[in-house]
Amino acid sequence: MRLFGLFALVWIILSGANDARAQAFLCTEAVAGQLSEQAGVQCECKFFHASAMAGTPAGYRWDCGILRPRVRRFTVVPPVAYTPFLFYPSIAVTPSVPRPAVR
Repeated sequence: MRLFGLFALVWIILSGANDARAQAFLCTEAVAGQLSEQAGVQCECKFFHASAMAGTPAGYRWDCGILRPRVRRFTVVPPVAYTPFLFYPSIAVTPSVPRPAVR
């Protein structure tokens, strides 16, 4: 039973350390301008003015908006089997009666 308690204690300590490393650091005046990767987006710590319309107070926040660059995640895509003709070849239709010349 003691051995199980020891393993449980080690597991709790190690899982707590992983949670602390996974959290992003706070956006404050001291770190303004720094970049951080959050959910595949390169975010920047910026000062935002108060917005009555959005209901947000003035302060430093992470700018992770749609205009921020995305961090590339390279994935291996398996090759697709080559199929020579997905569609039928084009058919050219020529008129049987020649068109009159336009003058």
